[in-house]
Amino acid sequence: MTAVARKTLLLDLDNTLVLTTITYNGDVFGDLNFKLLEEDGSYSEYCVVFRHYVQEFIRRCQIFYNVGIFTAAERDYADRILDVLCPDVRLRFYSEDCKEGGHVKDLTALRGIEFDPTSFLLFDDRAPDNTIPHENGMCCPSFMHSEEQEHALQIFADVLCDERFHGVPDIRVPLSKYEQVRQNRMKSQQPNRTW
Repeated sequence: MTAVARKTLLLDLDNTLVLTTITYNGDVFGDLNFKLLEEDGSYSEYCVVFRHYVQEFIRRCQIFYNVGIFTAAERDYADRILDVLCPDVRLRFYSEDCKEGGHVKDLTALRGIEFDPTSFLLFDDRAPDNTIPHENGMCCPSFMHSEEQEHALQIFADVLCDERFHGVPDIRVPLSKYEQVRQNRMKSQQPNRTW
């Protein structure tokens, strides 16, 4: 059997790995609380809640993938979280690396990286709609801090770390199957309408 090249898994930050709120009275505590100096000289206080199983999810994925972060957030804010959440993940891309006002993540244009469509994957709560190329995006449910999503990252770790996913020559093949299943589930959850 021919060895398959190690793939690159880029993870979104907000609403995928963490949930962040801005606090005004300082009495809300999460897994991480910090202040950032804003351009107008004021400070914003952030309360960050880590998604259940997130650090284990990242560690498991690092066994099989080159793991990085691709967030639409500003560098100062993101690094404050990432330096606690996953300090060993040094491959990081920020809002400055996004297109169209920070809403589109173009994997083909990342600085210092040679993009290979067969081996790049973006795991994001807005993928594949915010991903170029779309075929390289994998959608996960947004982190809403709900009980029904408590084990979401465990399930995704099982999927991503399965040989049938990371071990294929072209990552777009299992991604396409996953997206087809996701779309079918979304259609079946919509109410029937008779016009």
